[in-house]
Amino acid sequence: MTDFENIKLQWLQRDIPEIPSDGAAKVMDRARRIMRKQLATRTILSSLLLVLVFFFVYVSAYNHTRASLGLALMIGCLLVRVVLEFLFAFRKKYVLFSLDASGFARKLKRYYRSKLYINYVLTPVLFAGYMVGFTLLLPVFKNTLSPGFYTYILYSSWMIFGILAVFIGFQVRRELRNIREMGW
Repeated sequence: MTDFENIKLQWLQRDIPEIPSDGAAKVMDRARRIMRKQLATRTILSSLLLVLVFFFVYVSAYNHTRASLGLALMIGCLLVRVVLEFLFAFRKKYVLFSLDASGFARKLKRYYRSKLYINYVLTPVLFAGYMVGFTLLLPVFKNTLSPGFYTYILYSSWMIFGILAVFIGFQVRRELRNIREMGW
């Protein structure tokens, strides 16, 4: 038997995975779910940003240095995150589908690598900046709010920050798992 016949025989005997009949529908459903989650994230972050800007104007924080600095830091961190979310949504929307498979895969891989950078580097930095901004507001809250309400805000906010950090961690791990499933 020649090498060519040997290779041909191996080719014919290979295991060909069965293509599910609803494979495309599953992929499209998963893509829709991801897009809905990303839209929800952008909506929540944008709403929180608007609430903080309204609060900044409502309490005239620009008249108080500490409150102004704290709220500006919180608003700035959220603004950076919102802009990044919208940029990535725009960038992902316009991945060139006319490219060949390898070019498309390269662009998609670059997109997800940059998402990993945002999730592992920028998100923790922005989250920490947001918490620092909130911490700068605590003395202002202590001076202007009743002791009971200040205590409530103090403990509930740190509990919310802890829960949010765990939630963000789970989301980052889920996205990393999705990237690994794609073989990258």
